[in-house]
Amino acid sequence: MTVDYAEDALAALDRVLQERPKAGALPFGEAVRRVAVYRDALIAKAREGGETAGRHMLLRANAVLSAVVAGNFPIGEVDWNSLKAAREELAEMVGTLRRERS
Repeated sequence: MTVDYAEDALAALDRVLQERPKAGALPFGEAVRRVAVYRDALIAKAREGGETAGRHMLLRANAVLSAVVAGNFPIGEVDWNSLKAAREELAEMVGTLRRERS
């Protein structure tokens, strides 16, 4: 289920924000992987149905993935504010998916 992948991604990003590891550390890599899996599930869903709403979620997921990758491979210091904003965006998506599932 797409919501399961989104929740996994959110948990991984929460871990990064809680632990504040160095760039390139395992928690960052895990967050990148989990967000990418969620994004890939949205791609598959968009290809199946071609929903406009699904494509909008895909754009949002790509933005979150970009922020997490940038945190994992920063030019300079990790931008924690950008990661917090990405986390909030992902949390909104999880909330939407939960409501749709109900």
